[in-house]
Amino acid sequence: YRTRKFSERNGLVEWILAHGEPILARNRQEIVNWVERGVTDLPVRACCWLGVPMKVRGEVVGVMVLRSFC
Repeated sequence: YRTRKFSERNGLVEWILAHGEPILARNRQEIVNWVERGVTDLPVRACCWLGVPMKVRGEVVGVMVLRSFC
């Protein structure tokens, strides 16, 4: 994943960067459900996942992520 170019990635972080909305997945199934929204690069060992957009003047400039591993 890290060796691929940013433009080739399609994970939860990229979804937040594109949409500017936070994600809270409380369990593994909620993470897997993101496939239905077109996310293909899911975290492999995460049991729960929280991502929040970091915005400056309304523009997303980064993402802060907390995750718990199984």
